[in-house]
Amino acid sequence: KAIVGRKRNRQRQPRIGGVVGEDTTKQGRRRQVKKDQDELSERARKQLKIPTTKEVIEVERSKSR
Repeated sequence: KAIVGRKRNRQRQPRIGGVVGEDTTKQGRRRQVKKDQDELSERARKQLKIPTTKEVIEVERSKSR
């Protein structure tokens, strides 16, 4: 019986040109994406001065007093 395909949960090999030792499992890639998104939103917030949820809540509280 021929071996067809590989096990799906096998750790993915690093992409060509990828960082050596980076976590290329699905979980690792998701973690990296989340980190990148957080970093981007942080930069955008600094440039545009978008208030955080916490700041919005504080303003609402101070208005109601």
